[in-house]
Amino acid sequence: MALTTNVTDAQVEFIDGKLAIKYFNVSISSGVFPNSLNGNVQVTATDGVSITSTPEQVETIAKKKVQDLVADDKTTDA
Repeated sequence: MALTTNVTDAQVEFIDGKLAIKYFNVSISSGVFPNSLNGNVQVTATDGVSITSTPEQVETIAKKKVQDLVADDKTTDA
């Protein structure tokens, strides 16, 4: 099942007089109702992105975050 992502927004801030990324907002969707997942993920500088990151780089990190969340849920669900 494919995970579809789309970078929808970016929030920036000034740090020491320089423009820096606060977060990218990424929408996600996967599956078909009733077995579907939809929502948003925030990708921040601590995730490894910067003001010069491409949408593809941001989406790759967002997908990894979602996969990690699902995997974590599976391990704590037992």
